[in-house]
Amino acid sequence: MLDPLGDLLGYGALVNDLKTDLCIDQGPVPGNTPILYGCHYFGPQNCYYRASGEIYIGGIKSHKYNSNRCLMDIGTQTPGLYDCKEAKQKGFHMFWEFQQGKAIQNRQTKRCLEIAPGEDTNYQLIIQECSGQHWKIRNVIKDF
Repeated sequence: MLDPLGDLLGYGALVNDLKTDLCIDQGPVPGNTPILYGCHYFGPQNCYYRASGEIYIGGIKSHKYNSNRCLMDIGTQTPGLYDCKEAKQKGFHMFWEFQQGKAIQNRQTKRCLEIAPGEDTNYQLIIQECSGQHWKIRNVIKDF
C-alpha cells in the first residue's frame, strides 16, 4: 500500500542562510548522524517537510511497509537520523516547527537545528538553544 503524502509541504535541499553552499546530507550509511556537505542536490541531500512536523532526510519511501529516516533531537548537541516508525514508538523528539526562511525548532524540546564552525573549521549541524538562524528548503509545495 502506498503512503499518502498529501501533507508534504516542501522538499529538496535544506540550506542555512549562513552557509548557502552547504546542504543537510544524510551522512554515512549505515549511520545515524546527518551532516553538512557541499550542495550537489542528489538523493542523500533530499529533505522533505510534512505538516505533521516530520523532516525526512536522504530520500523518501513510497510504501507504508518501508520507513523513512527522520531528523530528531536526541538530547545531545548532535542531531540524530533514525527510522521514523521506530522513533514514534520510542517517543523520540522528531517533530519540528519550520517556516520557509525561519528557524527549524523542535516542537517538544524547543531547541533549534543550527550550524556552527567545527573544530577543523568546517561547519557542522548542531542542536542548541535558538540563536535566530534561518533555513530554506528548495521547493515549496504549499505555503507553510
